[in-house]
Amino acid sequence: MLCGFSQGWLIMADDAAIITLFNPLNGAHIQLPPVCPYDIIYDERSVRYVHKAILSSSPHCSSSDYNVLVICGEQRELAYYNARTESWTELQKEAGFYYEDIMSFKGELCAVDEYGKLVLINPNSSQKIKVIVEASLLEGQNLYLMDLFGKLCLIVRYRKIEDFQTYRFKVMLQLGGKWQGVKGIGQCEVLLGYNRSMVLYATKVEGVLKDNRICFTDRRLVNNESRIGFADGFEFGILYLEDYNMEQIIVWSG
Repeated sequence: MLCGFSQGWLIMADDAAIITLFNPLNGAHIQLPPVCPYDIIYDERSVRYVHKAILSSSPHCSSSDYNVLVICGEQRELAYYNARTESWTELQKEAGFYYEDIMSFKGELCAVDEYGKLVLINPNSSQKIKVIVEASLLEGQNLYLMDLFGKLCLIVRYRKIEDFQTYRFKVMLQLGGKWQGVKGIGQCEVLLGYNRSMVLYATKVEGVLKDNRICFTDRRLVNNESRIGFADGFEFGILYLEDYNMEQIIVWSG
């Protein structure tokens, strides 16, 4: 399963949480040892689930000086792989649980949990975790981190309880140790996915992109008594932040 794209590399994980880094341009691949055993029972199988993964730097720059940060397990915990030691380090004691997104921002590894707590991860320091923004009650179902014009941006996604469909977004910037709401994202378009999000600047692709809108899609994860895994369909939609008009399409695959 694809769990990330970072520094030009595809990051994939199998059911045993063995991660493979693959460079689609030159065909290079690197296989990492299994992530620490975070088990989910699915169809009578034990699945070590990796939600998202990013690289601190490209392995091509240095084969022994990069880290891989992941969100994994049923409780969405943080762990990182250090290429120099060829080992994984669990961070649940220092960082806690229920993380929503991770990214590399200005050379630093960042993570945000479902309550909006923002942390920096420094594998080379004795203090692995530094809290930048304390947790707050955001009341959203999904959170996404991204670099917006050189500032750390958080987008909060709100879903209906009855059918889990998206009905609202909130855009926030990290300023002065807090998340502060803003009205829009300016001359750019944001693409939100399950394990990868990106910002596209409209000024660089004139006539193709539209300013100040969010395009969203994901594969919905279900967790109930009968099944833990993916739902059968995808959600796709566009939100125009200028007037908060939303175009929404639900496509079911079966």
